[in-house]
Parts: sequence; C-alpha cells; structure tokens
Amino acid sequence: MSLSLFCRASLPTQLQSEVLATGGRKRGLERVKNLIKRNGIPSVITSPLESLQSGNWVKLICGASFEDVVDIRNLSLVYTLAGVDCIDCAAEASVVSAVNEGIKAARGIVPIRRPWVMISVNDDEDLHFRKAEFDPNDCPLDCSRPCENICPAHAILNLGAASGGNAGVVAERCYGCGRCLPVCPYDKIKAITYVRDITATAELLKRDDVDAIEIHTSGRQDASFRDLWNGLGDSIDNVRLVAVSFPDLRDSTISAMNAMYTAMKANLRCFNLWQLDGRPMSGDIGRGATREAISFASYLAAARDRPKGFLQLAGGTNAHTVEGLKKRRLFQTKTIFDESNDGSVHLHSVSSSDALISGVAFGGYARKIVGRVLSSLQSEDGRAVIENYPDHLLKALMESLALADTLILLDSRFGLIQVFLRENIMATGQLFSKTTQALFYNYKQLPIQRMLDFDFLCGRETPSVAGIINPGSEGFQKLFFGQEEIAIPVHSTIEAACAAHPTADVFINFASFRSAAASSLSALKQPTIRVVAIIAEGVPESDTKQLIGYAKANNKVVIGPATVGGIQAGAFKIGDTAGTIDNIIHCKLYRPGSVGFVSKSGGMSNELYSTIARVSDGIYEGIAIGGDVFPGSTLSDHVLRFNNIPQVKMIVVLGEIGGRDEYSLVEALKQGKITKPVVAWVSGTCARLFKSEVQFGHAGAKSGGEMESAQAKNEALREAGAVVPTSYEAFESAIKETFEKLVEGGTIPPVKEVTPPQIPEDLNTAIKSGKVRAPTHIISTISDDRGEEPTYAGIPMSSIVEQGLGAGDVISLLWFKRSLPRYCTRFIEICIVLCADHGPCVSGAHNTIVTARAGKDLVSSLVSGLLTIGPRFGGAIDDAARYFKDAYDKGLTPYEFVESMKKKGIRVPGIGHRIKSADNRDKRVELLQKFARSNFPSVKYMEYAVEVETYTLSKANNLVLNVDGAIGSLFLDLLAGSGMFTKQEIDEIVGIGYLNGLFVLARSIGLIGHTFDQKRLKQPLYRHPWEDVLYTK
Repeated sequence: MSLSLFCRASLPTQLQSEVLATGGRKRGLERVKNLIKRNGIPSVITSPLESLQSGNWVKLICGASFEDVVDIRNLSLVYTLAGVDCIDCAAEASVVSAVNEGIKAARGIVPIRRPWVMISVNDDEDLHFRKAEFDPNDCPLDCSRPCENICPAHAILNLGAASGGNAGVVAERCYGCGRCLPVCPYDKIKAITYVRDITATAELLKRDDVDAIEIHTSGRQDASFRDLWNGLGDSIDNVRLVAVSFPDLRDSTISAMNAMYTAMKANLRCFNLWQLDGRPMSGDIGRGATREAISFASYLAAARDRPKGFLQLAGGTNAHTVEGLKKRRLFQTKTIFDESNDGSVHLHSVSSSDALISGVAFGGYARKIVGRVLSSLQSEDGRAVIENYPDHLLKALMESLALADTLILLDSRFGLIQVFLRENIMATGQLFSKTTQALFYNYKQLPIQRMLDFDFLCGRETPSVAGIINPGSEGFQKLFFGQEEIAIPVHSTIEAACAAHPTADVFINFASFRSAAASSLSALKQPTIRVVAIIAEGVPESDTKQLIGYAKANNKVVIGPATVGGIQAGAFKIGDTAGTIDNIIHCKLYRPGSVGFVSKSGGMSNELYSTIARVSDGIYEGIAIGGDVFPGSTLSDHVLRFNNIPQVKMIVVLGEIGGRDEYSLVEALKQGKITKPVVAWVSGTCARLFKSEVQFGHAGAKSGGEMESAQAKNEALREAGAVVPTSYEAFESAIKETFEKLVEGGTIPPVKEVTPPQIPEDLNTAIKSGKVRAPTHIISTISDDRGEEPTYAGIPMSSIVEQGLGAGDVISLLWFKRSLPRYCTRFIEICIVLCADHGPCVSGAHNTIVTARAGKDLVSSLVSGLLTIGPRFGGAIDDAARYFKDAYDKGLTPYEFVESMKKKGIRVPGIGHRIKSADNRDKRVELLQKFARSNFPSVKYMEYAVEVETYTLSKANNLVLNVDGAIGSLFLDLLAGSGMFTKQEIDEIVGIGYLNGLFVLARSIGLIGHTFDQKRLKQPLYRHPWEDVLYTK
C-alpha cells in the first residue's frame, strides 16, 4: 500500500465538524471523497505485489472463523478505501462473496485499485479455527455474564429470559479468541475446534475473485501439513500468493519453515509469504501485546538459513507495531515521511541490514476500531450497508486511516500521489488537461499516431494514449512519440486495460456501430473512466439513451455518438479531431486560446477552429457533440462547463436545424447561468426554400416543425442575449467583434505565441512524396501479391485454376519461373507420388512418429522427420545428378567413373539399396524409366546411369540404380531435353539443390500423414525396448 502522509495527527480535529454534520447520502459520500482528496489517501498505482516487494504491505484479517457477512462486507469496504493490499477471510463461499461485494462498493465510491482476497485454512487444530459454545439455559439467573462483556466480537447475546430465546453464542460472529473460556464462573463454555474441508477449499481457489491462500499450522505436524498441501492439488496454480501462518517455535522455527517449504516448493508456482503469528488474536489488547510479535521478528532477523519468501508480521499487531519495528530497524529500506512541528513534511530514509519485514497484518485491532462504528450503526438502523450512512462511513474511514497510516513507508520512486476522484466534471468545467491519458478501443493506427504527434507538438512529457484495447489481442504496439519509437501496451479487455492504467480516465471508442454501445457501457462501468467518446455513426437510439442514463446517474460524460471528438488546445485531443498536423498548426491548436467552442458537426468544427484562429487568439477547448438525435452530452452541457473554466473568456456555439437542444442553452442564458459572452449561429436557414421536410446529413439535422427551424432557434438565442449574426457569412465578424471588445476591456490579455516543434515526417509519406529514396531489403521474383490477386511467375492465380493446371505446373512456375511442357510437370508429379512415403521404418518417418507420440504439434513432428534428410536418407538426388552429369559430360566410361570414385573414397550416389537388388528391382525406378522413355525427347543421362548400374552389379547384387539415382539422372534429361534452360542455368539448378527439394516436398506428405496417424490412434510416448539395445563399455 503506497501512502502519502499529510498531517495525520490533526485528522480527527479537521473532520470533527464534517462528521457531526448531517446530510443526504450523496452529499455525505462527497464528504468522504473530499476527505480522501484533501488528505492524500491512499495512492493506488502500486500493486499488492509491489507493496510486498517494497516493504509497505498492509493486510486486513477479517478472521479465519468470522462469518458475519454484513460486518465483513462493511469492513472490506472501509479498509479498501484505506488502501490495504490484502483482505484475509474465512474459506467459505458466502464470506468470500461478502468481501468482494465490499471491495466493489468501495471502488464505486473512489476508483481505487483492488486488494487481493485471501482465504484461510488450517491443517490441524488451531486457535483460529474454533467456536465458543454453551447452552444459555444452563446459566444461573444470577450470573454476572462476564463472557458477554469480554467478547470483542459481540458474539454473545444477552442471557436469560429477556433475550427472547436468542441467547448464547452467535456462531458466525465468534472468531475463536477464547477470552470467554476462563472468565465463566461456572465453566459452562467449551471451545469446539474444526478443520476446513480440503475439497471445498480447492473449489474456492478456482474462483476468479480469490487471489491467495493462507495455511495456518502449528509447525509441528509435518504429515498433516503435507496432506493439506497435496490435497489442494492443482488448485494452488490459480493463486498469486501462498502464505503460511505459524507461531514462534523458538529453536525449531527455522527447521519447521524449511520442512514446510520443502513440502511446497515442487508445486509452488507463485510467490510465498511467511506470517509470523507472534501472539494470536491479541492485537486489540494494547501495547504489550505487540511485544511478542516484535520479538518473533527480531529472532528471525538473526536467522540466515530461513527459506525463501516474504515475511509479514501478525498476532498482536496494532497501532504500536510499526513503531516497534522501526525502532528495531526491521523494515526494508524505505523512505519515511515525517511531519515537523511547523506542519511541513520532510523525507528521510531508514535502512536495515536485515531488510526483513515486508508488511503487517492487522486483525482484532483493525476490527475493533471500525467495529465501534459498525456497532453504533447497527444499534440505530439494524444490519445496514455502511455506504448508505456516509457519516458512519466517514468515522470508520478515519479510524482505519489512523491505523493504516502507522505504516507510512513510501518507495521514493512513486513520489507523493493523490488518488484520482470522480468529481462533477460538468459543473467544475475541465474535461482534459496536459496530463490526461486515454484508453483507445479498437486499434486504429492513424488516429493514435495523430494524437501522439499532437502531444509532441504541445510539448507533453507523457503520451496521451496510455493503452490500446484490441479484443482478442495482447502485447505492444510500436508508434512514434516525436522522434522516438514507443511501445504502447495492448490489452484484450476493457477491464484489464483499466486495471493496468488507473490514471487513464478517457475512453476513446473506435468500435463499429454494432459494438460501440456495449463496449461504451462496459467502459462507463469502470471506476477509473469518467469521459467516453463514441466515434461511430448509426448507434441505435435506444442504446444511446441507455448510455446517457447511465452516465448521468454515475456522474460521467459521453461525447458522441457520431462525433469526431474534441480537443483542448495545447493539452489533449481525441482521435482525428482537427485533422492533420498542418491544420492544427494553422489553427494554432498547439497552445491554448481564450475561446470555448462547441458544435454538433465534426467537419464544421474544423472550419470554425480555423475561423476562430483568424479573428481571435484561438480556442481553449473545442467539442463536437455529434449529429445524432440523442447526443451523449448537449450543447448547453458544454457551454455551462465552459462558463466555469477561468481560461475561457468567450463561447462560440454552432448549432444546426432539427431537434431542440439549442433551447436548453436559451433557458440557461435567460436564467443567468451563463455569464460569459456567447456568439452563436444555427445552420440550416436554407431549409425554408424546400416545400417538404429535408434531411441535412446528420440524423438529427432535419427540418420539422417551426420550433426546430434554424430561424426560430437563432431568434430565440438572440432574444436570450447571445450574439447572433444575420447570416453564416457574418459569423466570423461577430466572433471578431466580441473578442476585440474583451481585449479592449482587459478581460483577455495577449497570448504568448510559441513556435511549435517540427514533427518528423514518416518515411512512407516522404517516399510517396518523392522527398527521399530508400533501399529495399528483400528481392522477390517468383510471386507478386500487390495486385487484385497473387501471380505466380507473372501468371494470375485464377488463370492457373481455370486452365486446370496441377501441382507440377505450380512447382514449375515457383521453382523454375517458367511454364514447363506438360510431360515435365507430369514427371514432377509422379516423383511426388512415388516419394511421398516409404513406410514407418525409415529414419524420417521414425523420427516423426516418435515426436508425435511425445505430444508435440504437427510442425514439430514434421520438422523432426525432415531433419534426417541428407546424404544417407533421401538427400542423394542432387549428388547423383552432379556426379552423373560431370562424368557423362566429360565422356567417362562407366568403368572409369566408378573406379575414379573408388579412388577418391566416395560411394557413387544413386547406386545401391539396403533391400532392393538385381533380382528384386525397385518398382519406383521402373515406373520412372518407363514414363521417361515414352515421353522425354532424350534420356541420355538416364541411359548412362543404367550403364553405370550394369557395371556396379558385376561387383555386388544390391548395387542397383536406386530412386535417388533415377530421379537425379532423369531430371538432367528433363532440363536438357526441354530446351528451356541454358547450360549455365542447368548447372545452377543442380548446384543450388533443387532436386533434393523435390524429395523434401514429396516426403512431407507422408510425414504429415504419420503425424496424423499416431495422434488419431492416440499412441503413447515411445520408449525403445532394452532388449534392442547393446549395452557395452
């Protein structure tokens, strides 16, 4: 929990009058917000994990056995507002739901980051998992009832007949502190212990709203701890943190910790934490109770062989705990914010060589200080949710902050950060600022880049686009911020983006009209979003009405639909507002002026930006509300807002025919709500020239009754006090005259002109304009996809299909860049058929089968087989072609060729087979030779290969021409006999390795088949049998 410290000691005095003041719920909640705003409570940019890592983690313990869901909900709400990092509760579904409801309610008041939700379980008997129990009918009537008075949870009701039969222990409120046991004068109270069910706990861990688990253990029961851990199984994989809570075991502590860590680490895939339970359930007793906890922490500080994991203090923790830890110098190195006598805040660092404690958990004391408020609320109004009673909420928040602020450690990297508040932004005026950041929905490169270019032009230090939401995609998108490339995070959901960028409060929606409403409503429901701009046209009116209603009810602003957006000069712009950089510079939008401008039309807003810049010092802010019948925000909404912005000295309004939006502005003028000069014009006066109703572009711009006419609106505005010219042509003059009067009267001081920086031109733009030339990085000659359809070697794909060409023809185009004769392409296809597979026993198929049976994917299985192709398997075609060609071209006889190879120690490629022989010919070779003799113009290389075979058979019966030799020699005949290749081209084809490519292509078919075959048969992992291995030294 990253906190800012501002005059905490005087907090009750500051707010005493506010607490006593009574008002409505809405006004009361505003006081809660103002408390947070004024006191800098709490910063919400750090995650719980960052708090652990930086040593300022704060956890609320609701109680492992405490199950009063109303109190738990209210406690969770209050401490979420106070900024705790984690809320620990009982491992019971209704309790978990109550915690999350409280968190949700808190985030509805203030957009604060969500604390982790932790559930507590036990491995054996534990003080935290017990309930007091007794029969009130056994209690003597004259008993003084000390149990009732000592119970910190108010879990024991009034005894005797007056209780109406409801006396005794309220089980859901009892959290097992045990203080009632020794005080009972008649020894009637017993403690009933229990162990949480492992199966039910595992199911809870699968919930999305459970983030962590805490295992309470005595540290002495290794077997029960292992049984619990193993029983939770893979449900542990769903959590972010595993905590183990254990007492001080003295000399056995470290060995117990190491034993538990050993049991966990094999299945531990998240962070772990050790909770040092100094004096269980005693924090509400006083200063003395924390001494044992501090002593426990000191003992562990001296231990050097403790296992991995964060350390957190609990058991006896209260307002004195942090002070004691600091005195012992047991916190991690951090920056401390101290307040001097004069009220100023100073910084100094406290470091510890031990750097031990990551944070503190508050239980009984935290419940006690807030419980006083909850008890008074219940006595007045029953079991109520606390946000409906803001005065009580304010008191509870003060108490929780007084505790949370004892941990005033702040990592200096984050600085002093105020929490962002939802204010009534239409009343306070400002929508945007120079630090405003947006989330951009439905990635569009050009509008985002234009926003970033505007940022650079204005001298912003941070980009105005914090993140991009592209449904179904995650990662980063590279864009330019000035001359530098930046990576903007891409999120797949609105919720994830808002959680990752809590300071981004504007949502720019570029979704289509079909999905714009749903995504906009989802954005409006996020606590951090206060402005939504909807660009799409055609959003159904019923959906727009729903968005408007939700936004108004939750104090948010919608711009659009059917809008280009808006702009605050020199600060922030939405998407494509104001067009190109050249236009922005021309309209002086890179620095603020004095005019607030609002229109319906986005296109006309660009025109007016230019007009206003010509006759005044430019606009301060401009908004296009959109041309739909029901805009998310109206002309009068924005005019009233401009009236509250000190920098805006005059207001310009451009309305249009249709609708009655302008009459709200008329009423505001008549009522004196608008005190600044307003220059207005309503377009569409030409509509009277038409005899019937006319639609002017926008859905809402249509001529109807007299009240909707441009003339009637202009006259009404004029009568209400606005400056309304006689025509659009005179609009510019009216703006100029109004501006000059304000300058003469001293209302508008001269604007300091600035020279905007030069925006670097994109390379693509510069290339298109012929300003630069850039080298290419890839050369391609076989295909082209730039036209209407891809072409292979210049032949359109459709032509290939229409002519009935086959795979061989495609290979001829893509490999040889020409259309070979049909007998050539048919030969290629025969080679593919004959070489597609050769059974499961060859090396390539074997590798693929083993890989597929190991559970690997198709591509991995295919590649494993292909990698075996080489000189010994399927890769001899190229070598056979090279050696046969060289020998034939040199005129060597078969005898000279074979003997020369023998002298070199090289086997003749394409000759020899492990199975085939002169008596058992390879059918594939015979088929290829038969086809070639019938179709090839010449088979000289093949005949030479046959002569070589005749000679080698005289040496051994298995030295036959194999399929590699047949394909290699026949491909030489194909290249030479087709008349389509020069000698140099043939040498290049053979040298590059085209022919082995033919085998790779063909055999891929079979390897893919083997992969599918193994997966279809669901074959297990392959293991080679021992008996087929020769084990030798």
